Amino acid sequence: MAAPDRPTGLIAKSGIELLTFGTPNGHKASIILEELKEAYGKEYTFQSINIMQNIQKEPWFIKINPNGRIPALVDHDRNDFPVFEGAAILTYLTRYYDPENKFSFDNDPDDLSRAEQWIAWQTGGIGPMQGQANHFLRAAKEDSPWGIQRYVGETERLYGVLDAHLKDRDYIVGPGRGKYSIADIANFGWINMSLALGIDLEKQFPNVFKWWERIYARPAVKKGLAVPSESRFSIEAIKEQIKENPEFKENYDKSLEKINKAKEKFGKHDYDVYKSLFALYLDIQKGKVLDGLDETEAKGRWKSFLGKWNRGELSKHWYDPSTLQRSLHGMSTSDEIHKREERARQGPDDVALAGDADTSSDDDSIGPTLPGQESRSRGSSSRMGPSIPNIQDLELKREMEDEDKLTYRDSIRQARKAERKAQKAALDELVPRAEPGTRERQLEKKTEINAKMKGFREKSPGAALEIPDSELMGGGGDDGVEGYKKKKAELERRKTEREIRKEEILRARMEEREERLREHREKENKTIEMLRQLAKERFG
Repeated sequence: MAAPDRPTGLIAKSGIELLTFGTPNGHKASIILEELKEAYGKEYTFQSINIMQNIQKEPWFIKINPNGRIPALVDHDRNDFPVFEGAAILTYLTRYYDPENKFSFDNDPDDLSRAEQWIAWQTGGIGPMQGQANHFLRAAKEDSPWGIQRYVGETERLYGVLDAHLKDRDYIVGPGRGKYSIADIANFGWINMSLALGIDLEKQFPNVFKWWERIYARPAVKKGLAVPSESRFSIEAIKEQIKENPEFKENYDKSLEKINKAKEKFGKHDYDVYKSLFALYLDIQKGKVLDGLDETEAKGRWKSFLGKWNRGELSKHWYDPSTLQRSLHGMSTSDEIHKREERARQGPDDVALAGDADTSSDDDSIGPTLPGQESRSRGSSSRMGPSIPNIQDLELKREMEDEDKLTYRDSIRQARKAERKAQKAALDELVPRAEPGTRERQLEKKTEINAKMKGFREKSPGAALEIPDSELMGGGGDDGVEGYKKKKAELERRKTEREIRKEEILRARMEEREERLREHREKENKTIEMLRQLAKERFG
């Protein structure tokens, strides 16, 4: 049952009431409801929430879904219980209205977990990435080749993941070749919009294409795609509009051209355009300075950078247009710093000559750059005198100071190591050491250790107690050889006493056992003798 064009609140009193629109997320809910209707006869009511009119932001809808997004539903049979988010709706409906587990795996915890993983993969992967790709392609106020490249490329990467998973399967989850389930429904809505991004499933992802055909052939799926209306960007809708609507075909071709240009624009021939961004990437990610690399290494790293960019493997901020602008500004600032350093290295005559060559009649070109004159000063290369440092200058200065500190600290460490090594070598020449492994070498080590301990003891506060070297090295007192012999003799004595006690105890036990056996035998003999007497009396 459908509702009026402009919903103002809930209309049903019983059953399930779905609030949705013709989007991939909306079709998740309508498809599972149509499947439940076909399998169990579960009826439902739906209302079309036109997101272009912001109906989902109205107070009555916010009470159902605080996030103001479709789809959402209200289960009037369970105390008007509201459920929002497509993934939550899928699990809720199968939990309460799929007793035979036709579309879920409540009877198999492992497959249920796998289904939840692929649903989470969709909500965190294909959904957001494909949605952002559509935004930059059709809704962004300004063209952003970087955004299109980033999100279309990431969408294609995710499609490749699903294509590899479906290589020997009919459905995403389930034993054998799989079973049609909510994991397939969650992903189908977005895959059904792939052609809107110029993704040809049959050519690029054949396994996904067969999977899509298999699911699209289900009657309940087609009915669900029509609730409340089929998207004009679905695969079949786009194919039909391309054939029948020349204007749509023209716009679609423009979109494909925009996608292809976005992919091609950042290529190997655009090194000069994106040199600043590449230099920033090397500096931050690799700790390399582009100007310090030779031509071969720079080309190799540029090729690697391009590959990662086009595969969508870089962090999101690298695809942000503002990052390119910052890199360009940073490079211009770096060039200005190099020019100032070059002028500082020049002599007075050279500076005078340079001033004559660049003389300008504009008095404003002398002195620091004032606020509001930045753009004018950048366009002029004849400004003389210091300029007001910007944030990039200060950051660069701080980074250079930190690098200098680290370099200075490392140089001191290296110098100390070299000095100690030289002192050791000189000492070895003056006083040659004994051969390693000999007793003389061991004695030398003991002497060195003794000297270190003695020095430490003398430097220690309150170290007035004198301890003999033999005590420090374990060579006197009870800890020496004599003490060791005494302790060993004592241990032997104790061991002997223990053995004697054990033997005495064992001997006593054996005598006790023999006594018991003797008593037992005597008792047995008496019993046998008595029995013989009885037998003799009775039988003669």
